[in-house]
Amino acid sequence: MYPHTSYDEQNGLAYVALSGNEIAKSIESDDELFVLDLDQNGGIVGIEVLSVPRLQEHYMAFSRSRQEKLSPEMIPACLLPFVYLIKNRTDAAHR
Repeated sequence: MYPHTSYDEQNGLAYVALSGNEIAKSIESDDELFVLDLDQNGGIVGIEVLSVPRLQEHYMAFSRSRQEKLSPEMIPACLLPFVYLIKNRTDAAHR
């Protein structure tokens, strides 16, 4: 069942799997916060979070949230605004 989140709290890494499709391409965000894994049609297969603590900082600034620590269940929700922005830039670049 998707999304499925794997969280390595000790190293501050996470992976959010959104489908079981094969990864055809990976795109790192400009701020090196995450990597989008895309299938052959440009759909998002998964998102690798390179720093959960930085994701939390960004999310807190964006949402005015004061949550002290991200639970694995919250990671996909925190990624949504950032993934939306980078996916739109990627789609626009390929038009």
